[in-house]
Amino acid sequence: MPATESAPRVCIVGSVNVDTFVSTPTLPKPGETVLGSAQVHTPGGKGANQAVAAAMMGAKTWFVGAVGNDDSGRVVESMFQSHGVDAHRVARLLAPTGAAIVCVAATGENSIIVIPGANMDFGAEHVRSASAEIRSADVVVLQAEISLEANRAAVDVAAACGTPVMMNLAPSPADVEAVISLVSGCEVLIVNEVEEAALFAKGARPHALGPELIVTTLGAQGVRWWHKGSEGALPAIDPGVPIIDTVGAGDAFVGAFAARWAAARVSGTPLDETVLRDLMRWGMAAGALACTKRGAITSLPNRSEVVGLLKR
Repeated sequence: MPATESAPRVCIVGSVNVDTFVSTPTLPKPGETVLGSAQVHTPGGKGANQAVAAAMMGAKTWFVGAVGNDDSGRVVESMFQSHGVDAHRVARLLAPTGAAIVCVAATGENSIIVIPGANMDFGAEHVRSASAEIRSADVVVLQAEISLEANRAAVDVAAACGTPVMMNLAPSPADVEAVISLVSGCEVLIVNEVEEAALFAKGARPHALGPELIVTTLGAQGVRWWHKGSEGALPAIDPGVPIIDTVGAGDAFVGAFAARWAAARVSGTPLDETVLRDLMRWGMAAGALACTKRGAITSLPNRSEVVGLLKR
């Protein structure tokens, strides 16, 4: 939906790919070959998915990232335009546009292989060129599909501008110690159970990480969180229709959460227990609805759909 002048403002710094979705009866095991029944190509990447998700919640959304000077890059730019995402800070680089191969089983479970391409050539200088957008945003959102250098630059620019940062630590980090240093500069950290396990494997504890809010998404089990020493949890929201695939559900959660948090900041509402539960419910409703359609960006719900589900 188009953003209004008074809309909350979200700046997503992150990855963009062109995804190849393959439908299979079951996910292949190591050494196993399975036959696929369908193949679809569509723009994706965690950063791009989250940007579109936030825009569909009515937020004024900027996307800062990189594509290649290729047909895939042009497809991505057209996609952003059609969804109302401001992508004028997307750099065109020599490396090819990032890609991902997504296998989706009949149960809706998925496995993903990402080929970063231009995402990993996107560096600190590209982030700094978007300082005006970061300064103008109510919330900045990051993920782990771009370089640590680029993410660190985004945290530094946001800190200098006074803009709070929300980090979705996906995919699971390889260099946990470096990531712990990065997230110490973020106000909000969102992980799933796999990412949480990797983060805490070396003995790190929530109170020592830095973010005031740490959210763990649990899929069909809902969500739990740690906020300034207190803990909470909510059960999942039933979309009311069958689950088709879970691709994009996490990004739908992050985008809706970010847009809702940005709206709370615009109104001057503090991050208290009532607001926390509201943010979680908006994120879970968006994630649940994303599971009822195929694909990532193609499955993202709009604001009216989320409001409708929350009213049930």
